[in-house]
Amino acid sequence: VGGKLFDDSEKRPGGSTPVTAKIGAKEMIAALDYEIRGMKPGGIRVIEAEPGVIFGPFGNGSLRGDTPCKFTVKLLSINGNKS
Repeated sequence: VGGKLFDDSEKRPGGSTPVTAKIGAKEMIAALDYEIRGMKPGGIRVIEAEPGVIFGPFGNGSLRGDTPCKFTVKLLSINGNKS
């Protein structure tokens, strides 16, 4: 956000815990839900989300609604099937 890292699931206190979500079930930010489709386990993708599409025009408290974000996603598995 603004060139600064605001979250890193691999560096959280207590160790790395992967995020689990179902594609198309609105369990994650829409840009991630869309861009993860077509990835293969072990794949890494940089996803850039335009302002307003992450948490809407009002933000979520820590992020303003007009803030673009860049995510680096590593797909570990699909339905439990690892690469």
